Amino acid sequence: EPAVALAATEPRVGALVLAAFEYAFGSQGGSAACSCGVLRGGHEPERVSSWLRLAGCRVGREIEPRPTLLWDGQPDSALSGLLADNPGWERRVVPGVHGFNPAMAAASWRWMEQELRGVDLPVAEEDRARASAQSRWAHVPARLRPSWPPGLPGVGLVERARAPWSALFPPSLRRAREELGLRLDGRDVDPGEGWVGPLPRSELRIERALSTPDGRAWVVLEDPDRPTPGTLASSDPTATFIYVLGRINNHPGGEERLTRWGLELGRPPLGLALHDGLEAARQVAGLPEVDPQKVGFIGIGSSGLAAALAARELGKATSVRLIDAPLTLWQEGPRSGDEHTTAASPWPATLLVPGPRGARYDPWFVIGMLGDRVRLLRPRGPLGKVWDAAHCEAVTGQSLPGRTVSSVEALLRRD
Repeated sequence: EPAVALAATEPRVGALVLAAFEYAFGSQGGSAACSCGVLRGGHEPERVSSWLRLAGCRVGREIEPRPTLLWDGQPDSALSGLLADNPGWERRVVPGVHGFNPAMAAASWRWMEQELRGVDLPVAEEDRARASAQSRWAHVPARLRPSWPPGLPGVGLVERARAPWSALFPPSLRRAREELGLRLDGRDVDPGEGWVGPLPRSELRIERALSTPDGRAWVVLEDPDRPTPGTLASSDPTATFIYVLGRINNHPGGEERLTRWGLELGRPPLGLALHDGLEAARQVAGLPEVDPQKVGFIGIGSSGLAAALAARELGKATSVRLIDAPLTLWQEGPRSGDEHTTAASPWPATLLVPGPRGARYDPWFVIGMLGDRVRLLRPRGPLGKVWDAAHCEAVTGQSLPGRTVSSVEALLRRD
């Protein structure tokens, strides 16, 4: 992105090489661990191609073409097709390559010598340059390589990481609010402010009971990929229910853009989910039939983590019920032999908090802090399968947090 911007504005740039351009200016599917130059519209091939074409224009009294070498690692992509016939560009196809390896570097140098100096170097010179690049400057010095400190608790597929439950302490409530973007410069804020906008009131759906003798209410944080049981209200007929899907589950940009934007802004999407749950609790607590001290949370699927965080935020009297929710995102658990999973996680990247401290927000850790306030219905593991509590305890020595039940009725039973 900087190379294209510089070439588009500086006529002294004589030639340009673009590699891995399919990821330029947008997430193109992004992740919670990578951040490039994201711009609005960066996911639209037509717009990205128009921005990239600026690299081939040398500005001045007259617009002149600039020699541009394009290394195309995804020749079948829509973006590649839009740039294939760009006048004055040389396109070299390297299927499946994402990056700029020593062979490409050496070939680019030889191409530059021809374009800028008119020198046609022999292929042997390119081979020598490639060997030099392979052994020296192409390698990032070890002191500059980002690494995960050995033994630090981690989530997902973090190499060398310990299980989240081996961490020594959870984040304090104040630190959690700061790290999740709910507190900035000493004041409480909406982490979606200036980014995804406020939670629309239309996103909240309230079911009010005919009679609420004890003022009980439940905030149901839903999951678009897992159904909310239709028997919730009938299982607790004297409670008020408020349902919220939340901004991380219905944003038009989707999971990829939310995780990328959250990384850019320092506001993990998990903070959005937590804020939406707390806002729903605040609104339902304002109803005349509801006792603010008896508002609990029900988390469906991936929303279970936000429900648990919200219950911790509101205090010791807050109950939380989880249905089909992950107990942990840690995939590096005990296996037989050298078995290693490559299965994609069924849980969205919006549950991950980037950075070395992010493991403290693993569901196992958060749920474990709530103790007996948690009831679980069909708890899930990191790959989405129903949790095998007996096997886990036998292998890891860790007992299942909370209390497991077998039905929605038992989940909401008052005892």
